[in-house]
Amino acid sequence: YSTGDLPLSRRREGRAGGFRYQAVQDRGSHARHLRAVRRQVEYYFTDANLRQDWFFQEKIAEDPEPGWLELRWILSCPRIRDSLRADDADVLEALK
Repeated sequence: YSTGDLPLSRRREGRAGGFRYQAVQDRGSHARHLRAVRRQVEYYFTDANLRQDWFFQEKIAEDPEPGWLELRWILSCPRIRDSLRADDADVLEALK
């Protein structure tokens, strides 16, 4: 029989050269996750959002460095924290 007769999971495991489809899938999934994190963070800083987001306005105006927003405030946002489950490393990597 040919490898075409095997279930897809078995065909993937038996490839010559050690090519790992799972690793490629994981990288693709991670890249999609980082894109979603980046889009969300970029949205937070849009003019439309900052006009109405009193929380970020307040935090950006605070000391010690007015005009900047600490990473912890981005990580505290429900969409970043709960929906995307992003941590500080994810946010930093997404924004590179």
